[in-house]
Amino acid sequence: MQKIILILVSVVIAIIVFIWGASIYNSDFGDISKQNKFCTEEAKICPDGSAVGRAGPNCEFSPCPEINNILTQEEAKLIAQNECVKDGEVTSEGMYNENSKTWWFDANLNVAREGCNPACVVSEETRKAEINWRCIGLREPQKKEAELNIKVSAPIENTVIKSPLYIKGEAKNWYFEASFPIKLVDENGNILAQTVARAMGDWMVDDFVPFEAELIFDTPQSKKGEIIFEKDNPSGLPENDQSFRLPILFK
Repeated sequence: MQKIILILVSVVIAIIVFIWGASIYNSDFGDISKQNKFCTEEAKICPDGSAVGRAGPNCEFSPCPEINNILTQEEAKLIAQNECVKDGEVTSEGMYNENSKTWWFDANLNVAREGCNPACVVSEETRKAEINWRCIGLREPQKKEAELNIKVSAPIENTVIKSPLYIKGEAKNWYFEASFPIKLVDENGNILAQTVARAMGDWMVDDFVPFEAELIFDTPQSKKGEIIFEKDNPSGLPENDQSFRLPILFK
């Protein structure tokens, strides 16, 4: 009887040892199989043209590199000089158009067109430049302020100005995104400074809205000049262009 009990105890112990050993083996083998898991050799093409493969325990595609599309003014100016200005020169600091994602530089080209004010336009997306001639034909007699829906209260016509120059007035339907451009030129048409007029109220109302601006410039050798107020024209259509020129004097 004792011999039978001893045999049964031995069998039970053997079964327990077998189950315990099997559980350890399966656990270790499972971990090893996870560690040695191979992902399929697939590639994902990223927006910048590079490729990434699958990796990690879940074989997910690795993240694509971040793309920095910001084009600085200096980078855009270099593109303008190399592509569309070439032997000419960029004559102003750039103006950035948020809507079209482009940099605009006034350009002095070797080839001229009558009645045109060429600009070199650099695309932030393509990093390419092209000439926008901005031809408006021969200048017509200027309309009065009231006809153009703009009233300039400061400075007044033919007054002597100095830097910094503070500009005030009112405009009706001249704004886009609460602003419109202003330029200061000498009597030869050279651009001395550029800025934007900022609406001091709700720019979308069909009424006159006050604006303010500031021009900082170096006094030129010429004695006469003009402040050019340009109606913002996001459409780019010539029929929507409007401008008002205020004659001024330099010291």
